[in-house]
Amino acid sequence: MEQDLTELHPHFVFDSRASSPSISADGRKIVFHSRSDIVDELKGQGWTYDLYVRVADKISRITNLRMVIYASAISPDGDHVVFIGDKEKRGEISLWLGNTDGSGIRQIKIPAKFR
Repeated sequence: MEQDLTELHPHFVFDSRASSPSISADGRKIVFHSRSDIVDELKGQGWTYDLYVRVADKISRITNLRMVIYASAISPDGDHVVFIGDKEKRGEISLWLGNTDGSGIRQIKIPAKFR
């Protein structure tokens, strides 16, 4: 049976740990970044973030890069994610692409003149 998603109201709590949700066009997936230093108990080692995806009531970690993530977006079909991050935490941002199942995560260097 098809679900009526016209009145979709996804549950998402904004706080200091989770932010920047991006919702797939069909409303079934939400990608967001969240502090991973808390999840990984890396307290005192500086803030790090990773990407997570929520499908139905299950949240899964997409990345394990422990970096600063500035923005992320999910593709309309909900299969891919793109995000901007700084792995070395030196202000050298890169574009990252991958799949929402966590596979195929790869870095694309942004030339300095475009940063």
